Amino acid sequence: MVEEAKPNKRDRRPLPPPPPEFDTLDALPTDTQGIDEFNQRMTMYWDKCSLMGCPICGRTFRPDAYEKHSKVCTPDNPGGPLGMPKGPAAAARLAAAKVKA
Repeated sequence: MVEEAKPNKRDRRPLPPPPPEFDTLDALPTDTQGIDEFNQRMTMYWDKCSLMGCPICGRTFRPDAYEKHSKVCTPDNPGGPLGMPKGPAAAARLAAAKVKA
């Protein structure tokens, strides 16, 4: 949202490229399950292309937020001064980050 609020287009980051699956897509899904699966794949693709992952805690951030986060996230204190977010999604991200390291 911060990037879109910038007044000049040249100050904005470029849009991510379209997903490769769009080249082979005949039609968008119309049933509820198909729509949910499609939306989940597109969200994962956008996250992969647009967000930066922290190698210490595994959380993802916009580039400007990652700059701030990287200054406070350390191996001794993952997640920064407030610690890691709670919940199953946070636990899964932390486990994935440990596997990558």
